[in-house]
Amino acid sequence: MEFSINALWEGLCSACRAPLSGSGLFSLILPALLAGLLLSGILSYFGSHIIRRGIIFVDLALAQVVALGFGLGELLRLEHGSPQAWGLALGLAVLAALGFAALRKLRSLVNIEAFIGFVYVLATALTFMVLAKSPHGLEEIEQLLNGNILYVCGPDLLKTFLLFSGVGIFHWIFREKFYAENLSLGWDFLFFLSFALVVTASVVLGGVYLTFSYLIVPALTGSLFSKQPGKSLAIGWGLGVLATLLGGIISYKWDLPPSPSIITVLGLGFLLALFGKLLGGKPKADGN
Repeated sequence: MEFSINALWEGLCSACRAPLSGSGLFSLILPALLAGLLLSGILSYFGSHIIRRGIIFVDLALAQVVALGFGLGELLRLEHGSPQAWGLALGLAVLAALGFAALRKLRSLVNIEAFIGFVYVLATALTFMVLAKSPHGLEEIEQLLNGNILYVCGPDLLKTFLLFSGVGIFHWIFREKFYAENLSLGWDFLFFLSFALVVTASVVLGGVYLTFSYLIVPALTGSLFSKQPGKSLAIGWGLGVLATLLGGIISYKWDLPPSPSIITVLGLGFLLALFGKLLGGKPKADGN
């Protein structure tokens, strides 16, 4: 069964990447759009939770911990994308998720955002130290940070779709628990555990910076126009898809790095939305 799925997806990718009327634009954009749909869809949802909780940089710190895990995999000469490399990255992410779930216990001792920033800086420093011993360390660091969303395809997209669908269904079933004002430590850990799964897969597809941008910018944009979770998510998802498409075109046309191009479009989209909101006056009292 797995062979037939792989063959199907590889065939689809080959067809997608075939020149269309002498232009490779369609072959470049379609896989990126599929990846963008996956990333913006699930990450916008988690971003809305992160913003509501006021722990903005926890996603960046967690993504960097995942990057450290993959960096350790490179140092140990684990095959890229192998179950062992994934297990190492995910294992570190789960440990970090457990720590973040217990952050409320530290509120009387340290500033939470400062502590999260410390975790991010420490994970970044360790990633650079680990990959300094790799023969292609700089290239690997750039790949982990920036990713290469315009060239992902095949079975990875399908596996990511299945993972994100499973996480999405889990959160839909227990949505009242996750949207509760005061989560128990157990449910908080389940939130961060599922978040760790999503971030690990997202870093593989898009890199650390794009993962963070998909998490925060669409959710911020959606929150400008509505406090209702459904409407806010729809707005954020739309921005994510549009930014992926336009960023991919810009990257292709002007030979620019893909992830920074998409991040720039996301940022400009948010600034335009903010400017439009300011011109439109104060938000309505009901938050709609």
